[in-house]
Amino acid sequence: MSTATAQEYREIAAMARELARRELAPRASAIDAGDETALGECRTAIEQAGLDRALLSEAHGGAELQPRELLAAIEELARGDGGVALGVLLCNAALWALSEEQAAVVEPGEWAVLVRGRADSEVSVSDGLMEGFIGFAPGAHGSTRIVVLLDGEPPHAWLMAEGGDGVEVLRDETQMGLRGAPAASIRLSGAPCSRAQGRPGAEVVDLLRAGTAAIARGVARRAREMALQYAGERRQGGVAIIEHEIG
Repeated sequence: MSTATAQEYREIAAMARELARRELAPRASAIDAGDETALGECRTAIEQAGLDRALLSEAHGGAELQPRELLAAIEELARGDGGVALGVLLCNAALWALSEEQAAVVEPGEWAVLVRGRADSEVSVSDGLMEGFIGFAPGAHGSTRIVVLLDGEPPHAWLMAEGGDGVEVLRDETQMGLRGAPAASIRLSGAPCSRAQGRPGAEVVDLLRAGTAAIARGVARRAREMALQYAGERRQGGVAIIEHEIG
């Protein structure tokens, strides 16, 4: 359960809202056009706010937020750019799946990503080596550490070894939408990995589901704001179209 007070919760949401307004929204079009400089500037602002590793303890460079506060921040970030918000979600989910000792290998300024895969049909693990192919992994391009969450009962997460041995990440140039979380395919050929020792896989899945809903709500809120603004500015028949009666 979250330990933040109602006032602290509102302050976290307000901080993320201002960051989205000031840093993300002005760069959203450039990010959609594939501008990696614009994306990097947004990520730097997110790092400075501590939202890239928000669930970690302060001793490990985190903000010690609870999932509820993180979700509030992600919803506000999605009002600026849904893809960037997705990248924040996937980075935090990856680190949450790890123990704090494992998460410590991800240096400040580096981004982790959680990638989901189907056990056996897509990916298999034997003797600490991972084999398989994941065709679509949002946020994987440009991330420095990969955590693979394999489905199952229960799902299990695996941390790929540093250095990328046996891991080939290929940018998905055809990605449409949410380009603030650059997607890639991942080919695994005897890639060294270790079992993640953080939160249980089922809890990580729950965070992903709630985060996806938060992003959708943030995007919908922004779409509504833009529609109302347009309807107030667009004039037809001498009046703003928002003034026209329907029916």
